[in-house]
Amino acid sequence: MSESESPTPPADALDASHDGESLAGEDFTAEPEASDPNATATAPSPPDGERRRIPVGVVVVLVLSVLLVLGSVFTYAATNGIARSRYHAAVESGEAIAIVRVPRFGDDWAVPVVEGTSLAALRQGLGWYADTVGAGEVGNFALAGHRFGWGEPFSGLAGLEPGDEIIVEANGRRHTYRVEAADLTIARDSSELLDAVPNGPGLVPTRAVITLTTSATRLPSPNLTVVIGVLEDSTTL
Repeated sequence: MSESESPTPPADALDASHDGESLAGEDFTAEPEASDPNATATAPSPPDGERRRIPVGVVVVLVLSVLLVLGSVFTYAATNGIARSRYHAAVESGEAIAIVRVPRFGDDWAVPVVEGTSLAALRQGLGWYADTVGAGEVGNFALAGHRFGWGEPFSGLAGLEPGDEIIVEANGRRHTYRVEAADLTIARDSSELLDAVPNGPGLVPTRAVITLTTSATRLPSPNLTVVIGVLEDSTTL
């Protein structure tokens, strides 16, 4: 071969050159996929601001609920504090009709007794049913007290057990009663509760007993929780 002739490129080079030109000329744009006739359309998502929006009515209800709870807690704490301050003052001054102590409720548990069982009276301490006898006397000495709020002196009344002591200081004497019947449930409107012999209408009393009453639940109830004790000892203070 003479030097003036151009060399013929190898066959594979020609093939590669041709392939390159063919590839360069091809269209690689993806064909759109066929839609699925069974697919479910999805609604567009709302903007973030709308998604987080809470109805004004719901906000108002939540705020009022929180305020109601906080108000109830404050009232509960306030009434208990006021009542217990009154208890302490009455016990220290000796102005109450009597002072009741229940060792099971704690060494420092002491609550004054006032006349009557109205709501106003029970905010001052334990209320004496005025139609019953006095402390230490033969017959039925009956007292009422709050179970919830206003000092809640009888919040633990249902926890008393037979044999527990109930001590009443009145008129210069110390009367010690012993629980005989505990955690009784009696209708609030039962008149027999205040009989001279509890639940013994017409019977003549031969013993000195004490009857303690409070609501059967922490909410208003048609029933009372009742504890009955019998006088065991009476001494001079």
